[in-house]
Order: sequence, then C-alpha cells, then structure tokens
Amino acid sequence: MDSDSNNEIQKICDKLKEHYNILEKEYLLCDCSNGKFKQTISKDGKDIGGIDITPNEEGIVVINGIAFAKQERNKGNGRKVLAMIFCDTKVVKILAASVDKSIEFYRKMGADINSQKNYDVEIIREKFFEKNIEKVKSCLKII
Repeated sequence: MDSDSNNEIQKICDKLKEHYNILEKEYLLCDCSNGKFKQTISKDGKDIGGIDITPNEEGIVVINGIAFAKQERNKGNGRKVLAMIFCDTKVVKILAASVDKSIEFYRKMGADINSQKNYDVEIIREKFFEKNIEKVKSCLKII
C-alpha cells in the first residue's frame, strides 16, 4: 500500500477508537494461554454485540464468532469491527468459519470463500481496505 492509503487507514483507526470499545491492541497478538479472547462490542457506551477471536503470533486472527443485536445489524458495525482488527498493522489475515447467514457478509468484506478448509473464510488486510475503505470512511464521516 502506498503512503496515502496508509494515512487514510490511520485516520480510520483513530476514528474507530473514538467510537468503539473493542479489541484493544494488546489483546490482538498476545500470547493468550487459553487461546481465545472474548469481548463485548460497545459503541458510544452501549453494548451492541460481541466477538470471540483467537489471535496468533503470525499475524492471523481467527473469528470464532461475531454477533450484533438485531437493531444494530446492517449498519456497518461488522465492517467497522473488521477494520478495527486490521488497525493493528501486525494483523495480515482474518480467518473465520462461515455459516449460511454470514457468507454474504464476508463476501462483501472481500473474503475468499473456500469450502474445502476448516476456516473457509479468508480476508487479507490489503484486500479488505481496497474494497472497504470508502464505505468505512463514509460511515465514520471521514472526508
């Protein structure tokens, strides 16, 4: 990515941190002895969902589950959570196991879907931002 893209991504990351209480950086690539990290997703002080992830040292985060309250769906919250995960520049890939309801969401995020693997969803950092940067900026009102 060029420096202009990296500057845009940094603006997004700064804005996300203002509004969301999720996935503090020290948890993303920690040496988690239990192997998992669960976090309530809060927006402007209100709990709106939750995420269960397994980070590792290779820059890969596995999403074991992500869910939002019904009234918080289809508002860009999932996209913003993935952007927040990728705000840690050490994270290069997100893996997830899809369920029928989530396949379309992950495709919109730029994921490659391969039903032959345990974690059939793979999202690469650069591909995610190439596909989603304008939408994330728009919903965060970053010009």
